[in-house]
Amino acid sequence: MTASRPSLELQYRQGYYAGTDLKPAPKEGLESAILNPVDSAAVGITADIVAEPGNPRGTLRVRLNLDLSTLAIKQTGNICSGKIDEMFVQRDESEKELARISDSREFQFSEELRARYEREGVTLEQTLPSMEGVFRLSIAVKDAATGQMGSLTVPIDKLVGSGK
Repeated sequence: MTASRPSLELQYRQGYYAGTDLKPAPKEGLESAILNPVDSAAVGITADIVAEPGNPRGTLRVRLNLDLSTLAIKQTGNICSGKIDEMFVQRDESEKELARISDSREFQFSEELRARYEREGVTLEQTLPSMEGVFRLSIAVKDAATGQMGSLTVPIDKLVGSGK
């Protein structure tokens, strides 16, 4: 393929392979998502983080909003449910790991709320102890049913430093 302007150069992938293997990713998948410098959007994640001062240590209130269309939702009667594995890693400015928390969570909601959650996402909250020198928070979420993963890296040094 050529560009219509002589000064342009096109760079693109030469091929694509779409596998049919839908097995969940191995347990170390969350760690590989955290270590990858490029965030993944296979599970859609947005986050709102509030740093709260405390003695001897403050906390980070993390409010995750997950895109329902990227999660496998099981419906039994009038109840919809899903399960995720999540990991939170706090790092300092030199990328040294300060703390790591992993968890598995199940969530449920009524069929009546499904349309709202499809529009607005599913919100889950987590409170983490804030480590001294924290500069960045990496978040990874894996859909337990499909193995699809999403990740998000959030700079939080300004939140912690300002006490907001």
